[in-house]
Amino acid sequence: MRKELDKINEKAGVSISPHDFRRTFINIAEALDISGYTIKALVNHSMEEKVDVTAGYISISVERKREALKKITNYILKTAGVTEKDLDTLLP
Repeated sequence: MRKELDKINEKAGVSISPHDFRRTFINIAEALDISGYTIKALVNHSMEEKVDVTAGYISISVERKREALKKITNYILKTAGVTEKDLDTLLP
């Protein structure tokens, strides 16, 4: 992953880290009104009862996570100007 990130940084003329991608992902999810608990599950943050009593009772389903990921993916693709036609040529 480091080599790919170095290529991106060189081409874009910026310096970004994996943590920058994580932070961007979380901010997009929050802007799309995805619940905080779902965001925590998607980024594998702790949901221990010591921090948040309610979190100990919540179980996020795979389907809920999948739907949230679809929303985030669609937002990123739309923002990047990727069209359905582009996806057809990119994906096998």
